Amino acid sequence: RDYQSANSSFPLAKAPVEVKAEGDGAELYLPGDGLTLKFTVDEAGWYEPHITYCALAGTGGDILFTLLLDGELLYAQMSNLRLSRLWKNATEEFQTDGDGNQFSPEQEEVFDWQTAKLYDSEGFITEPLRLALSAGEHELTILLNSECVKIGTVTLAQPEELPTYEEYYQQHQGAAYQGE
Repeated sequence: RDYQSANSSFPLAKAPVEVKAEGDGAELYLPGDGLTLKFTVDEAGWYEPHITYCALAGTGGDILFTLLLDGELLYAQMSNLRLSRLWKNATEEFQTDGDGNQFSPEQEEVFDWQTAKLYDSEGFITEPLRLALSAGEHELTILLNSECVKIGTVTLAQPEELPTYEEYYQQHQGAAYQGE
């Protein structure tokens, strides 16, 4: 909240900024491994970081990392961010017990690219996390806390602007519910 208050004059971003890692992505294996991406922002504003990544073979836990902007930890929620792994059923057949109850099949990890918005891993802030960026040159640093990951792209996206209750009401005024 202190960070939001200190940057309350920033508007919502109008266009995304995409920052790509070199080659086909940067691989981070050990806690403390880092990736620094340099980029330019044309217009100051609030941006939502979205990360395109591929989990690498590890212990199967979530990928934890810290995100720094221009070498600084902006607020506590940026220190223990979480990226999920992809899983699928190892078989399409469900085993059953003597009473006919089905068991969940074994899971196997899928190593594929996915994109994630960043959220507070503790769940206290329910909206995607945001960065207030001034126009100009910046550096975004990803520091690995646990597990292994390949980072492809960081997109600094435009936050979704939700209508106020009054705006929503005006848009739907007179529309009667037709369902059961």
